[in-house]
Amino acid sequence: MKRAEENLRLKELESYHILGTAPDKEFDGIVGLVAKYFDTPIALITIIGSDRTWFKARYGMKARHSPAEHSFCTKMLDNPAAPLIVTDASTDEQFKNNYWVVNEPHLRFFAGVPLLSANGYLLGSLCVVDRNPREVNPYELKMLTLLAARVMNVIEARKAALELKQEKDQIEQQLEYISEHSPVALFQLSLDNQRNISFDFLSKSLSSVLTEMSPDKIRMDTGHFFEAVHPDYRQIVEEQLIAATGERKKFDAVFRTESGHWCLARANPVIQQGLSSLCGTLEDVSNWVEREIQGREKLRRTREQYKKMVDEVEDYVILLLDAKGNIQNWNLGAEKIKGYRAGEIIGMNHAVFYTEEDRSADKPAALLRIAAETGKAIDSGWRVRKDGSRFMAFVVITALHDSAGEVIGFSKVTRDMTKEKEYINEIEKQNQLLMEIAYVQSHHVRAPLSRIMGILDLITGPQLSGDETAELMKAMIYSCKELDQLVHRISDNANAIIIREGTNGTRGYRFPVQKQ
Repeated sequence: MKRAEENLRLKELESYHILGTAPDKEFDGIVGLVAKYFDTPIALITIIGSDRTWFKARYGMKARHSPAEHSFCTKMLDNPAAPLIVTDASTDEQFKNNYWVVNEPHLRFFAGVPLLSANGYLLGSLCVVDRNPREVNPYELKMLTLLAARVMNVIEARKAALELKQEKDQIEQQLEYISEHSPVALFQLSLDNQRNISFDFLSKSLSSVLTEMSPDKIRMDTGHFFEAVHPDYRQIVEEQLIAATGERKKFDAVFRTESGHWCLARANPVIQQGLSSLCGTLEDVSNWVEREIQGREKLRRTREQYKKMVDEVEDYVILLLDAKGNIQNWNLGAEKIKGYRAGEIIGMNHAVFYTEEDRSADKPAALLRIAAETGKAIDSGWRVRKDGSRFMAFVVITALHDSAGEVIGFSKVTRDMTKEKEYINEIEKQNQLLMEIAYVQSHHVRAPLSRIMGILDLITGPQLSGDETAELMKAMIYSCKELDQLVHRISDNANAIIIREGTNGTRGYRFPVQKQ
């Protein structure tokens, strides 16, 4: 056998952890049965090591092992899958000089069936040995083969059991390490017939998670656990634990300890052999609770500040509507602009602010639909106050959504644009007046301008007499003075449109234009 292949075989043999182990009653029984069946003085279960063959079970053989060079079984390595039958070792060229043939017990007959691993490696053999030469018939070989298979089944089963145990031990070691160093404490508890709680398991990490709790003390007396719980929570925690265990339901609670820590306890019901228990964790969540308290306080202050900001804004109506458009809040600006007090209007639909014409056209609902579909609706138009008067409003409605994207309401911001509307109307009126002035005066300007142009044409034409030129110059001077008066009059009429702020808003004044 090649060295590399032999190394693989020895590695496979090592994985069975059988070499050099103590005698085994089951194997001893098998070799005793084989010896009686074959009527031989010696029967062995051998394990072939690197330098010797070990007798895992032996019948009629005092020695516990044999050096490799003396062993019949080592010859089986040349053909591991085949039985080795030696009918008379004294005449066999391979074995006639063998130590066990020449010396006591002077072996002559050997019949061995290989013990092969699941991967096909030879581990050893089940063999029978006699001091006298003999033959093996097919039935005897079949029996030896079946018993060898039985031996191998036991070896494989024990290997599997050993591997499972090793895996189990490793898992237990890992679990013990994890439970000791985990940031949470593991526990299992159950109820007795009197509905008293007892901890069946409590990890050592409990003392590091909650310093006031000792796992050893709690295991001896469950009362120590509840003594560590703050009195405000003690009774309810105990009642919930008993109820969850007895009713086989989940347990989830946050409670304070005597030292001021906050503890989160979570457990699931477990049924073992018909008995109910809770398996769960204990975790120190003091930092989380403190952050949560601080966060809630900060949120409360923010909401309070926001509410004050919204409530005290005077120039805008800032409302929250539910999904149907019903009013949920009321601010100072809303009261000032619309005239309602909070108690009069909260709960009513926002359609109450619209004109009869807009309500008949279903405009309030239409704006909500647009906001729901597009995210926002913008509108301007007349709205109605409590006293029935109207005001010009600029409105922005924004849809509000939940985490699933469903519309849960709307924000509505309204600004009173009445003054701005009146101002714009006045500006438009003044612009119209200015256009009228420009139109009228332009016709009066053209007359003297046309005369001047005509006089200039005469002066630059054929030669005129001095008297004619003088008359023309007088006419041109008159027309220029007339044009100058018209220009001043246009300027005066434009300045006569005075825009000033009064108590009732913006007003315009027009001075009459003099007719020519």
